[in-house]
Amino acid sequence: MKVFACSALLIAVAAAMSLPLSAQQWTCYTIHPGDTVANAATRITGSARTRHEPWFQIVDPARSGFVAKAQYDHIRPGWRACVLRAAVMTSARDVAATTAGLGLDPLWIAALLILTIPFAGYAADRYVQDRQAVIRVMTQFGEAFVREFERPLIESRAPAPALRSRLRFRPHQGQVEVLLAPARAKSYPNLFDHQKNVAYDTRRVLQVLRHPPFVSGAPHQRGEWVVIPFQLKVCEQQESAP
Repeated sequence: MKVFACSALLIAVAAAMSLPLSAQQWTCYTIHPGDTVANAATRITGSARTRHEPWFQIVDPARSGFVAKAQYDHIRPGWRACVLRAAVMTSARDVAATTAGLGLDPLWIAALLILTIPFAGYAADRYVQDRQAVIRVMTQFGEAFVREFERPLIESRAPAPALRSRLRFRPHQGQVEVLLAPARAKSYPNLFDHQKNVAYDTRRVLQVLRHPPFVSGAPHQRGEWVVIPFQLKVCEQQESAP
């Protein structure tokens, strides 16, 4: 019999990344400082008036819920403007045209569409929650990687940061990039002079972290930064005795 051995963390991340079909029907954009809902609607849909449509919603990630349209004058940076994808809107129009051809009451059709809005809201909430869960896992791994990478580089007599670091996330692709650069008056890490050392330290850190749910790719240089890409592992298939 075949079984699949995965850690609880991998299961949680994989579940978070497996969005339901209804969540995939939404496309969300981050609200920037100085944005208004009208500006966001114009940038996303081409018309400020679409902010009043039920298929245009503002999501507050902190409470994982929709913002009431009556509060659209008080939006905050970091909130998300979400719209139904064009394919979904086209399907809705096709359904409306088909039902109209069958002689169904347009008011009944409108009522039916309104009843689906709470389900769409739930899907958008799940989208925000799942994305945040994946980013939390990636952040914990990235910060642990940086701490262990830097630990042997810090001088015990005069402890000071030995490097600078950044994290870049691609949660839908299961990817996180760890960006490292030397601190002031330091020359390591860089790939021009220490490519083998960077590769060695990457392997060392992954061993110390005891089989993290990510595998490393080939490091590369991006300006002053050494970029070490990591990909979420897939579950390994194993054979068990019959």
